[in-house]
Amino acid sequence: MTAVERCYFLTGSQRRVRDGLTALGYFLEAAEDEVWQGTYYDTHSGSLFRRGIRLLGIADPAQWRWFRAELTPAADTLPDEVPAAPPPPDDTPVEWRGQRLLPVLRLSVRRRTHHLTARSGQVFHLSFGEAAFARPMAREWTAGPRLVCLSVPEGQESEVAVIGSFLRDLFRLKPLPQDLLVYGLDVVDAHLPGAPVPARLKLKSDDTIRQAGQKLLSRQAFKMQANIEGARMDLDPEFVHDIRVATRRARFALRLFGEELGRTEAEALRAELAWIAGLLGQVRDLDIMHWNIHRYTDELAGRPAVPTAIREHMQSARNEALAVLNEALAGNRFAQLLNRLERIAADESGPPPSEPVRSVIEAAPPLIRAAMARLQRWLKRRPAELTPAQLHRIRIHFKRLRYTCEFFNDLFAEAFTAAIGQCVDYQDCLGEHQDVQVAETKLREMAQQLASVGGIPSEALIFVGSMIQRLDGVARDCRRIFEKRWKQFPRLIADIDASMEPGTGPEAAD
Repeated sequence: MTAVERCYFLTGSQRRVRDGLTALGYFLEAAEDEVWQGTYYDTHSGSLFRRGIRLLGIADPAQWRWFRAELTPAADTLPDEVPAAPPPPDDTPVEWRGQRLLPVLRLSVRRRTHHLTARSGQVFHLSFGEAAFARPMAREWTAGPRLVCLSVPEGQESEVAVIGSFLRDLFRLKPLPQDLLVYGLDVVDAHLPGAPVPARLKLKSDDTIRQAGQKLLSRQAFKMQANIEGARMDLDPEFVHDIRVATRRARFALRLFGEELGRTEAEALRAELAWIAGLLGQVRDLDIMHWNIHRYTDELAGRPAVPTAIREHMQSARNEALAVLNEALAGNRFAQLLNRLERIAADESGPPPSEPVRSVIEAAPPLIRAAMARLQRWLKRRPAELTPAQLHRIRIHFKRLRYTCEFFNDLFAEAFTAAIGQCVDYQDCLGEHQDVQVAETKLREMAQQLASVGGIPSEALIFVGSMIQRLDGVARDCRRIFEKRWKQFPRLIADIDASMEPGTGPEAAD
């Protein structure tokens, strides 16, 4: 079913609304009483949400419904078909068009639905009832106030504006601020993983350095909260990755703005973030290793299958790491960490400034240049002579330069966007090199562990040797790519410097 849906808070009696619409020339016929539960689905990145599309899987009867969230020409069109398989009963992921759809929000509805016929003969559905919401993992439901919902088949949106004006202006019904999915997420205090960071957390040129640091910390806490449930349900490896990235950005923000936020508390929070980042890294490293082993296996002569002993050992190791991570994410220590992040981000007092308060637009260029200087020190070294540990260190410096530019990009009219992309290229190249180092170490450890419990099968031993040989080749390729790009690094520095010149800030964008 494809439809446009608009909901209103019901104040007063249903009878007043029904009689009022009848007096306006609409014919209402009671259709049925409905009691059902369903789940909203979206991709990990929230791509359906961003297109104004909502996919609702109804548990009984098993069916899917598409809804368009906005009644504007800018809203995307609904897809031609819904997923072929019926909605799963346990909110597990669904494959559709090569995408993985994940449970976002559970919905429980109790309502009476009427056929609403306009003078033009168009037929709509008008329902009165209640909706309750729950996170995918939650057992308890949270009910909202009574609602009136108007559902219209796609292509008949013009009448919605007319009926909506009656409901709003004549019957004084307040529309939901957005659609039912957004409303439900607010009721259960949840966020869509791919939802944008709230506009209130966008930096402004007149923000103080402290205010900028607080906003940037709030962004990372928002991202962590949005991905916790998906990570705990193991819906997609990217949920773990997104939390890990948010912890890294939060640690760097605490380093960058530590003096303004309070050095003692900032360092304590950095230590706690390092703790959870380590647990996230254990799972993420195994996910990357699993992906790379299957990727490189296809490139080996004869395309051998991953030996059973290797596959089972990797899965066992991941299960153990994920169990430890889940316990941490559900525990008091992590909850207190998030609370401390939110408190320091909301604290308006803060430590006394050690120097006159500067705006973030004044502080940003020196911070960006300091991040560039840490990389420039490596220019005197020949890339071919750098050890894996040194390449990893350079990768960390690129990550910090990228984060610094990302933090302040809003203030310079997105002038750093191209430079950020180039930093990502350096990071990806050096990151793959580092992944190879981690994978080789884990493969050797795996072979030793398998041997210690009864001997490693010969095919597994041959596989480990072949894979290490292939990984050595990948590392050499990464080095060659880095050496070529490293020659272009001075140009990147010049571009970033030029982006901070007068005329590139928000005033120029205006």
